[in-house]
Amino acid sequence: MPPHTPHPTSHRTPRRTTAALAALGLVGAAALTLAAEPAAQASPSPASDAASAPAAKASGTLHAAPYEYLGWGNPQKPTDVMAATGVKWFTLAFILSDGGCNPAWDGNRPLKGGSDEAAIKSIRGAGGDIVVSVGGWSGAKLGEKCGSASALAGAYQKVIDAYKLKAFDIDIENTEFSNATVRRRVVDALKIVKSKNPGIVTYVTMGTTPQGPTPPARTSSSSVPPPGSPTTPG
Repeated sequence: MPPHTPHPTSHRTPRRTTAALAALGLVGAAALTLAAEPAAQASPSPASDAASAPAAKASGTLHAAPYEYLGWGNPQKPTDVMAATGVKWFTLAFILSDGGCNPAWDGNRPLKGGSDEAAIKSIRGAGGDIVVSVGGWSGAKLGEKCGSASALAGAYQKVIDAYKLKAFDIDIENTEFSNATVRRRVVDALKIVKSKNPGIVTYVTMGTTPQGPTPPARTSSSSVPPPGSPTTPG
């Protein structure tokens, strides 16, 4: 059994949602749900303009950033996917706790200096870029292991600084999501991150169902009251 397994089949039915919390300066997932195409051919909505603008420099407008999980099985090389599909951005998963309030790939591979960094360098070398996803369904979560919002923000900042990120995904699920104290800690940590990184695009990914967001998702979204802030199915 790998240290961070993909979602069990029973947990694949609920849809995933990226909540745009405008009060935090978080931008919704509208741009992530479009097919990748050159910026000159795109006719994005105002929402996708806002989401793509901070991350557009490296490889054209950000229209799609599919998840790639490099920690288990035999994943395709990101550069092979780029060559076959034209996709330029990837959301690389997952950053977890190394047992304390410190980030590591899957909780057991170093943040820098290993195969994950090599994959990131290959993507950027081919003209692409990355979003790093923190959390996921299984494994030890930073939101639970870090004892305060400031400590959690510091752990997030290590990831941002390590890869000079333009975009960052918090995939808050399972035990990190069901605990109201931890959810609040994550939201407060993201406020700190946003204040220190005003140009970064931050995505908050959470579970939902065909009937709409679960009660924890509604609570998380309403905990920062953003006028007119959308929640966009992913």
